[in-house]
Amino acid sequence: MDKKKSAGEAVAVDEWPLQRESPARRALREVGVTHLSQLSKFSESELLKLHGVGPKAIRLLRDALAQHGLAFAPPNLPRAVNDTTKRGRPKRVSGKK
Repeated sequence: MDKKKSAGEAVAVDEWPLQRESPARRALREVGVTHLSQLSKFSESELLKLHGVGPKAIRLLRDALAQHGLAFAPPNLPRAVNDTTKRGRPKRVSGKK
């Protein structure tokens, strides 16, 4: 909901371009993304790996980020969405048990 700003009054903006209970919004919430600005930590390709996030969601999110002067992380930054297993435990890095 956008509200117009009058003198001395803050603007309340729902900055999410996605519907409240869309599959993409649920997928982002599952990886801990609750604010639009948090998306700048992820690349588009990382987000596309999430079940429920497709090209349309990426386009809407990219446009919303741009409106706030933000962007997705570059694709080569080492920040993986899948840093944990499905149970939330860190993945084993070495071959040792």
